[in-house]
Amino acid sequence: MHVMANITSIDPDIAHDKSCCLAAGEHPFIKHDSYVAYEFAMARHGSHVDKQVELGVYLQKEDASDELVEKIRVALKKSPFAKRGIKDDFDKAVRAEEKRKKAAQSQ
Repeated sequence: MHVMANITSIDPDIAHDKSCCLAAGEHPFIKHDSYVAYEFAMARHGSHVDKQVELGVYLQKEDASDELVEKIRVALKKSPFAKRGIKDDFDKAVRAEEKRKKAAQSQ
């Protein structure tokens, strides 16, 4: 499963989730000061994401730095706008990844 969230440009006249603000240039895709819109986050299976990329619905961009991914991950847990189910799905995904890493290390 993947937790997906929209990156939205900040409009100074509209209130926004301040849990994870991103500066223009923090990733090549981010052209304006932006924020992660956790209120619209959704969980999708990896095969669904792959299919959408294949169909051109989702456009693949450059990978985010490890630091940027961690910033987004930490802020998800703090955001008052992220739905409880999304936070739970995220926690399950983190636990599953840790379990996979431990299993790989023990082999």
